[in-house]
Amino acid sequence: MSRNRIYESQLSRNLLSALAEIDRPGEFATSGDYPLTMPGLDVNFLGQIPLPLPPVLARKLIEGCEQAPYGKGTDTLIDTDVRHTWELDPKKFYLRNPEWDEVVETIVQQVQNDLGLGRRKLEAHLYKLLVYEEGSFFLPHQDGEKIDGMVATLSIVLPAEHEGGELIVRHDGWEQEITFDEAASGYGLCYAAFYADCEHEILPIQSGYRLCLTYNLVLATGGRKKNLLAPCHSGVAEALEEALGAFETSEDMSKMVVVLEHQYTRHGLTLDALKGVDRARAEALFLAAEQTGFAAHLALLTRWEFGSADGGPSGPNGGHEMCEVIDYSQTLDSWSDREGKRVQLGKIDALDREIIIKQTFRESEADQEDFEGFTGNAGMTLGRWYHRAAIVLWPSSNHLSILCEAGTEFAIKSLKKMVGKLRRTAKSRREDERRRCLLLAEEIVETWGLVRRETISHDEGVRGIFIQLLFELDDPNLVCEFLSEVLNEDASLKLGKDFLLFCRRHGWSRFASSLKTLFETKKPEQMTRNAAVLRLICRAKDKDEERKKLARQLANQAIESLKKFDNEKNRNNWVIGGHLDRGKILASLVAATLALEAAAPLTNLVKHAISKPKKYDLIEVHLAAIFSIKSCFKNVGANRKGLSLWLNHARDELRVRTRTAPQEPQDYRRSRKFDCSCADCRSLKEFLADPRAAEFVFKAGANRRAHLEDKIQVNKLDCRCKTRIRSRPYSLVCTKTTASFARRSNVYVCDLERLSKLEPLLEDV
Repeated sequence: MSRNRIYESQLSRNLLSALAEIDRPGEFATSGDYPLTMPGLDVNFLGQIPLPLPPVLARKLIEGCEQAPYGKGTDTLIDTDVRHTWELDPKKFYLRNPEWDEVVETIVQQVQNDLGLGRRKLEAHLYKLLVYEEGSFFLPHQDGEKIDGMVATLSIVLPAEHEGGELIVRHDGWEQEITFDEAASGYGLCYAAFYADCEHEILPIQSGYRLCLTYNLVLATGGRKKNLLAPCHSGVAEALEEALGAFETSEDMSKMVVVLEHQYTRHGLTLDALKGVDRARAEALFLAAEQTGFAAHLALLTRWEFGSADGGPSGPNGGHEMCEVIDYSQTLDSWSDREGKRVQLGKIDALDREIIIKQTFRESEADQEDFEGFTGNAGMTLGRWYHRAAIVLWPSSNHLSILCEAGTEFAIKSLKKMVGKLRRTAKSRREDERRRCLLLAEEIVETWGLVRRETISHDEGVRGIFIQLLFELDDPNLVCEFLSEVLNEDASLKLGKDFLLFCRRHGWSRFASSLKTLFETKKPEQMTRNAAVLRLICRAKDKDEERKKLARQLANQAIESLKKFDNEKNRNNWVIGGHLDRGKILASLVAATLALEAAAPLTNLVKHAISKPKKYDLIEVHLAAIFSIKSCFKNVGANRKGLSLWLNHARDELRVRTRTAPQEPQDYRRSRKFDCSCADCRSLKEFLADPRAAEFVFKAGANRRAHLEDKIQVNKLDCRCKTRIRSRPYSLVCTKTTASFARRSNVYVCDLERLSKLEPLLEDV
């Protein structure tokens, strides 16, 4: 079976094809501040220009400038109703500071990265010096290609106090507004850059003057190339939205896991931390999800593989080759939203059919590898971990099922928060909020225990909270489903007095069928828990005949289930699936029948327990049960016969056990009953049978000594062992004790105490 293939469907092919159109990351426009560095601006007709630009010099500078034109088709026009700006050609000024080229180069490198051009190196060509005065503006327009290979426009705004003049850049339905606050305050440099095909405008200057240097950014490669345009993802968004629409009708998966290209760790994984084209593709997926009503999150996908291995070269994964994948898992965690906020969604499994990935994990480099060579008869094994960022999407209608995929406990915690919100909701909207809570509660009941075991903390305290939440949501039908479906599978769940109140409020007959289904189980842990539930129901402090009638039916059902369980062949205290605590179950059932005054069921139960002495031990079962519920042996009425039968049986057994006190050994003869017949053990048996020998010295190697000592300890023989190391081989010195006599004496004393506690109970009955 292949566990490393890409799950291919038309949906995944369409989605991958749409994402492939996003060939580079980056924005269509970018801006930033730069530490103040003077360019050494020297104008031919004015000389050195100090910065920030003084207003007097600004007016003189404008006198030497020309009105800036604009392009319309193939024409270059001057129209101050379209563009009111002054410009100066580079032939008429100089930038004297030798460090200025480094400033421009640093800014260009940042712009190159922000615009997603990666290794496509840009070069800056100085174009004009622009001066804006109060009222200057430039209506929306696009830059023409001023030089071969031009990709973008860069504007570096120099210090000059002014207000207004915001740069607005639009592209593909998006808009950026760029202000130049540091430069406008006169204390710093600001820059802005945008692709040449983007529409942009300069809003009117409200006061003061703006001074800026404009550059044409071109590709550094020689020769005329087709110009790069700004990233345009509107068509991609439409394709993604179409793919999401197709996914919503899919029935074999609840979510889509779109795997990004680069490797990541869970620490600090947010949208801003994504590398290269991953960021742009993630943004496109978030946008498509927003448009289609999908939930979208960034998460870390971890794939773990374990299999057989050999030691040969394996390409991208180093020195070991995975021959066959024996086991694997794929989980999602470290969730965050589009704004980078952490989202608590727990750990969720990702199915093969839900993962949309360009190439198999095996074709990429693993993040972690654990190789183990030959160990005895076992071959070489290899474990690998792959960590990839993924955008996880699902329709809003699937949100509740996704919460449950994170694990039962996580879903319950989410429900608890929702119920807390319900308590604070205004009365007019409370029913709608309650219905939302019930939808999640129904999903929890339906998916209880279906999540992979290792992804569940199995916190019994959290699971117990769910019962309280169900009662608060007050839906008896859902409680019935919980009783018959969930409680019958999860023995860790208990019911308390609030269950009695809930059943009394809605009528016991409503829950009869579900409780009878619950009591049909033959699972030992559930039988023990169910007996406690029966005891709770039977001992309720009310005169509800409906409850009593149902309780009698359940008592008979529980006793018959116990008898069938005990009568099955090869049944003992420990069985596959759990432990039947017969002491607890006997105590609960007797207490229940006493409270019901159900004489026949009690007698039936007691006779059965007495008839199975190997399964119902006198001390651990009968007496443990009797002393745990002795407070119930008052005013027993019709139950006197069955209770007397039980107590008399226990008393008679104790009297037999205490008829003769244990006798201390009169010589050194000790029990020699154990199952080994090797030569060393035969020597030990001869020693134990010798009435005169108190000590046995066994000189032998370590393995033989250990064997003999093990037999003494396991069979609780009356010997104390000590290793003597005077000479090799060492000796095991066995000294006889009276340990078994001490144990019998202790049991005898305890039995007398038990008998003294039991006899007064018989007098009361």
